[in-house]
Amino acid sequence: MVGDAAHLDVAAGRAVGVRTAWVSHGQAWTGGTAPDVVATTTLEALAACAAVTV
Repeated sequence: MVGDAAHLDVAAGRAVGVRTAWVSHGQAWTGGTAPDVVATTTLEALAACAAVTV
């Protein structure tokens, strides 16, 4: 999912029980509950997601 309000998007993911990632582009997270993965770039976020074992 790609969203436009990071704090709400992460909260929605958490509410349905999925792991969340945020592409920060070098910015600090200022939302509520932090995402599971904070990555500087989209490629870094995808690599982090691919590395997750369930």
